[in-house]
Amino acid sequence: MFARAGVIGIFTKRQINKKQTYLEKYLDTVQQERAKELVYQSNPFMLWIFGAMCTGFGVFLLIHILFYVPDTLFSGFKNGTWWQYMASLAVLGLGIAFFVEADRVKVYLNRKKDIVSVSKTNVCLRRKVETRRASDCLKARIVKKGFDNVSSHTIHYNLMLDFEDDKPLKIAETTSRAQIKKRYVQVTDYLDLETKVRDVPIDDQTVKKLARDKKVADQEAKNKKNEDQVQDQEIEKEKYYQNNDDNDNL
Repeated sequence: MFARAGVIGIFTKRQINKKQTYLEKYLDTVQQERAKELVYQSNPFMLWIFGAMCTGFGVFLLIHILFYVPDTLFSGFKNGTWWQYMASLAVLGLGIAFFVEADRVKVYLNRKKDIVSVSKTNVCLRRKVETRRASDCLKARIVKKGFDNVSSHTIHYNLMLDFEDDKPLKIAETTSRAQIKKRYVQVTDYLDLETKVRDVPIDDQTVKKLARDKKVADQEAKNKKNEDQVQDQEIEKEKYYQNNDDNDNL
């Protein structure tokens, strides 16, 4: 049993060292091929696909209601009642909402121009840009978020940049732990920040972790309150005995 545990421990340690060596090799590659600027783009293809499906289905239902053709798939929609129009418009609106809310994200970093910017653009060409000075960046950190249980898995990782006089800026989001570590190494090296290749720190902000921390904090606050109450009771007792002694002396 102990031999088996030792073998598992050695195997796990070798796996960790292999990952760390891979990051070290990746850092060497990044340093050798250091770019003048970094540009990352992400497109919400899944949201666009769902939006197209919902929009197409909504349009199909509306056409079927307005121009009813007998012996088709939705033969029950021949009357054109109000709920059929509402259902069709709801599906169509859902598809349009997917398109409107799906943003194409572009991250731009340039040390020479002293700029870090994140721009989000949707299909309506509505654009939102957040800009920071690269020289004001203090550190980069990886944040783990989401929820993981038997029925759902929403764990993902964000790469955040902390600035001196401004709020943090999210420059990457992915479900891949290895990919976010590579992005962390590349960005920290480019911005001349502290780069931790071995044991990359990850700030765990998952639902379970936050709930556990809140439970611990509540318990500590409860214990502190009980200690304060006990201390107050001791003080009241001392005052009571002191008053009795003064009355006896009189």
